[in-house]
Amino acid sequence: MTIIVADTTCSLPRRLLIERGIPFVPQVVIFGEEAYHDDADFDTAVFLKKLKASATLPRPLPRNRRSTIRSSKLRLKKRRA
Repeated sequence: MTIIVADTTCSLPRRLLIERGIPFVPQVVIFGEEAYHDDADFDTAVFLKKLKASATLPRPLPRNRRSTIRSSKLRLKKRRA
């Protein structure tokens, strides 16, 4: 079983993702102790500014992807039944 899951940084129009039934999750980037949602809390310019000022690389929040993948698997199983 193959499931395509996108995040908000995939550069595909949301309309296309919705039309094709591709689930997408907001990319949450953590700088130190602060978490930021892509497209909601910052744009590319702010991201790059924080990246330059940070001593460590940002990391994504994996929890969002896991729950999206689980729910996508359940939807796919229901379609096949």
